[in-house]
Amino acid sequence: LWYSPVLPPLFLISAIALGLGMVTLEGLVSSWLYKREPEWPQIKGQTRAASIELALYVALRIGDLAWRGQIGWALDGSWYATLFWTEMAMSAIVPAVLFRLPERHGGQWAVRWGAFLTVAGFVLHRVNVGGISHIAVTGEVYVPALTELFISLGIVAGLGLIFLFFVENLNVWEEKPA
Repeated sequence: LWYSPVLPPLFLISAIALGLGMVTLEGLVSSWLYKREPEWPQIKGQTRAASIELALYVALRIGDLAWRGQIGWALDGSWYATLFWTEMAMSAIVPAVLFRLPERHGGQWAVRWGAFLTVAGFVLHRVNVGGISHIAVTGEVYVPALTELFISLGIVAGLGLIFLFFVENLNVWEEKPA
């Protein structure tokens, strides 16, 4: 379910969709953090593009399984099939639908959840590709060392601090945050 000869294009398409979802999520979080109205016109454009990328990703991923004759693995009811469909629903199917909901059907709520699910779903996808699917093949479970976790968290925290510094000390917005 996770190995494919078209893995590089799948990762590229998913990285574009993930990037759009992450930028949307970051914009929503920073708007909340600085008590500003989110920039909805830009967010709507991002989520429209993300929904197209997500639909392309789903079509390529399912099409690849069907083309290679492996679609049965996704339909056999196993734990891996459940994990596959959970990942697909979280990362692509549900967010693509949520991003296309009109304003009158809860557009802002849908955008928030769609962005969160896109990011969480593709994190699950990367975990599945890089770890869980290997358990079936190797029989070994990989657990990152504490140093790996701390380095990863440190990089994310450092980049967050740089972002906060720029927002608070440079003219990122027309008005300085409160």
